[in-house]
Amino acid sequence: MTSALLGTCLFSFSDYNVGTDHDTAAFAVESIRRWWKAMGQPLYPGADKVLICADSGGSNGYRTCEKSIAQAHEQFKHIKDYVMGEAQTQDAYTVEKRLFKEGMQMLLCFMGGYFEKKRGGHMGDAIVLENGQTLPRERLNDKRHITVFGELLLKRWYYHEDGDAGFYPLDENTNLPERSCSYYVQELLGQNTTNLAYEGVMADLKKLFGFTPHKHSVEDMVRDAARDVQGFWENLPPPAPETEASIVAAMVDGKGVPMVKDEPAQHKVRLGPGEKLSHKKEATVGTVSPSSHTGERPKTS
Repeated sequence: MTSALLGTCLFSFSDYNVGTDHDTAAFAVESIRRWWKAMGQPLYPGADKVLICADSGGSNGYRTCEKSIAQAHEQFKHIKDYVMGEAQTQDAYTVEKRLFKEGMQMLLCFMGGYFEKKRGGHMGDAIVLENGQTLPRERLNDKRHITVFGELLLKRWYYHEDGDAGFYPLDENTNLPERSCSYYVQELLGQNTTNLAYEGVMADLKKLFGFTPHKHSVEDMVRDAARDVQGFWENLPPPAPETEASIVAAMVDGKGVPMVKDEPAQHKVRLGPGEKLSHKKEATVGTVSPSSHTGERPKTS
C-alpha cells in the first residue's frame, strides 16, 4: 500500500493555489483536491492514500458553540464576583444599571452559542430539495443579525446552482427574518411606533439595548406590518359568546392628511371662495368595544 506525502510534494514542486474563500478549512480542502487531481495522481499513480500533516488552527468559518458558552460562563463569574464584592459599596441604582448592561452581554454569548451550535446551517456537500433539485454547497456568507442583547455576525452556508435560486438552510431552520433586525426587535419597534415618533423609538432602543436601527429601516418595518393588518383581522377567530356584552360602543375619528403631489403646487396670490392652499384626504380610525349596562365608560380596543 503506497502513500503520497503531500507536504513534501507541495514544497518540492512549488505548487500554489490562490483563492478568495475566507474559510481556512474549506480553502485547504479545496486546495488539496485540486493538487491531487493536477499533480498528485500523475506523480504517484500507485498511491491510494494521502498523508496530510496540518496544524489545528481551526476554521475562520464559524466559532464553536462551546467557546461562546464558555464566554457566557466567564461573564457570569465576573457578574457574581462583582455582586459579592464591589457592588456592596455602591447604591442600588448603580448596581442595577451595571447588572443590566453586563447581563445583556452574557445573554448575547448564549444567543451566539445557539446559532453556532447549528454550524452555519451546514448540511453536507449538497442538499436535495423537495422537488428533487440538487444544490451544491457553495460558500459561507455573512449576515448581520440584531437582537435585543446586541448584534451578531452570523456565518451561513449558501447552497446554489447556476440558473437556480440559492438556499440558506440556517435561515429556514431558525426562521430568520430577511431584515437584519430579529423578529422580536421588529415586534418591539412595531409596538412603540404606535405611540411614539420614530426618533423617540430609536432613542429608547439606544438607551435600553445600546443599538439604534436606521430610521428608514424602522419605516420599512412599519409599512410592511401595515400590509398584514387586514389579513390579521380576517383570520381572527370570533370571540366566545360569554365574553361579549349586550352593548357595543363604536367610535370613529377623522384626520385630514395633506396630499403630496408629483409636481409642486402653484400658490395663488388670492384664493377664490372655498379654495385652500393644499388638498387633503381624510384618514379615519375606528374602535369597537363591548360594554355593560352599568354605565361605565367602555374600554378602547
